Amino acid sequence: MDSVNPYAAPADAAVISGPTGSGSEAEAIRRQYLKHEASIKSIGTLYMIGAVLLIPLSLFLIGGSVVAMRTRQELGPLESGFGIVFGVICAVLGAVQLALAIGLRRLRTWARWGATAFATIGLLGFPVGTLINIFILYLLLSKKGAYVFSAPYQQVIAATPHVKYRTSRVVIVVLLLLLAVIIAAIVLATVSKADLP
Repeated sequence: MDSVNPYAAPADAAVISGPTGSGSEAEAIRRQYLKHEASIKSIGTLYMIGAVLLIPLSLFLIGGSVVAMRTRQELGPLESGFGIVFGVICAVLGAVQLALAIGLRRLRTWARWGATAFATIGLLGFPVGTLINIFILYLLLSKKGAYVFSAPYQQVIAATPHVKYRTSRVVIVVLLLLLAVIIAAIVLATVSKADLP
């Protein structure tokens, strides 16, 4: 008579378990979806950059408008009120982008749908915004995207913490150059505005 182990997992268990060596099923699945996972997380990085730019801008707009109203400088009540309203809108958008960035980096389902809404609105930014947001929508709504946000894939990630995506050095250099250009543009705009009489 065969003995039955009462502690053994059922034969049809869907949970990924067992060794996480190079031949494991979990590692094979992770490697299959790793590039897509990294692309989705990079959308989160884009939203993080947006939040980093929008939140300080909102503080500048609100603070500048309040100071202008109190010191009765050149801005009238309408312009100052517009600065405050626009600053609040920037603050809300920045906060939403920050939340989406964190959610996408952690592969949360709610962030997938929030980013889908943002990307759908972004389609209006013809032509560059349209192309970028079509790609973002593909990443989020494709079959691979749906699986990357699923609970079974979260189990795969938990079973394979040693599997990491390596960003190529070329991509890192391009991103650093892009960041340098953005910072330079902000500095030049600030300096040229300060030089005006």
